[in-house]
Amino acid sequence: MTNRNPRIAIVVVAGLALAAGLGGCGKGEPVATPSASATTPFTVPTSPAEPTSILSGRPSANGPVLALKMDNTNRSLPHIGLVDADVVYIQQVEGGLSRLALIYSTKIPTKVAPIRSARETDTELLPMYGPIAFGFSGSVDAVARQVKRAGLIDVSAETYGGG
Repeated sequence: MTNRNPRIAIVVVAGLALAAGLGGCGKGEPVATPSASATTPFTVPTSPAEPTSILSGRPSANGPVLALKMDNTNRSLPHIGLVDADVVYIQQVEGGLSRLALIYSTKIPTKVAPIRSARETDTELLPMYGPIAFGFSGSVDAVARQVKRAGLIDVSAETYGGG
């Protein structure tokens, strides 16, 4: 008989819990439904938004894209044209040094310095921007061939005699 008492107690407790839960489901006072309110119509601006660069969010017509290779050492300071870049990549090179790969689209600078040589990493990074102009101070022959194969438009000092 002692074994039945715990089972009976469990059934009684479960029944009371069920009754208490169902007790809250009875009819109560009606809940007021909100009346329809006046809605404000959504208006679309009549003047188109100014186009912005897909690279930086700055105002732009998303025109041509230019990539330049710039030195990144203390001796190369000050950088000229760096602040106009939409995107700046820092690329590790030999001897613990780094170079900057600058991407311009909203504002093409009239003067930049100091420009450095193209690297193999540029031919891997820059093609994602499409057939863009790529300016650099020079390169070894193997990298020059890679620049051409990557579809980059060579506007280097070697090609155009700049300096």
